[in-house]
Amino acid sequence: MNIYSNLNKLNQELIRELFDYRDGELYWKVSPKIGVNIGDEAGHVEVRGYKVIKILGRKYKAHRLVFLYHHGYIPKPPEFIDHIDNDRLNNKIQNLRVATRAQNNQNAKIRKDNTSGVKGVTWCKRNKKWIAQLQSNSIRWRKIFDTLDEAKVAIEEHRKLKHKEFTNHGVI
Repeated sequence: MNIYSNLNKLNQELIRELFDYRDGELYWKVSPKIGVNIGDEAGHVEVRGYKVIKILGRKYKAHRLVFLYHHGYIPKPPEFIDHIDNDRLNNKIQNLRVATRAQNNQNAKIRKDNTSGVKGVTWCKRNKKWIAQLQSNSIRWRKIFDTLDEAKVAIEEHRKLKHKEFTNHGVI
């Protein structure tokens, strides 16, 4: 029987038949097409920075396949697979965890359009003060400070308290 006949039901057994896992990477155990050999690293990096692997014409994010390989399932919404270190290419199993959308957002990097250099802190021109704010479980916390240092200390303490193991201060 062809191992690809099982493909409509992507599962751990099929992934383990198709791939070997080593240090966060998947390697082909079968040749999926001409030019790809057994033992070759699977996948390529797409524009958004995720590695994807094509299996019979359908693309899968590599971190989802790695998670399936180890845990036997892929989380379904509202759950996600979170890269703990925010490196979309670090697909080592110890860097992947199940998270809700809120937890995944809590672990996000600092935004590229941030001008203060501190995640969750903005300058209010009108008041000439720093505003620190974050949201956790639909509750928004917001405080105003005279200095950036005061705002940074306060928001980092509050973030640790509310976000727990998903705390990410956004340091690049």
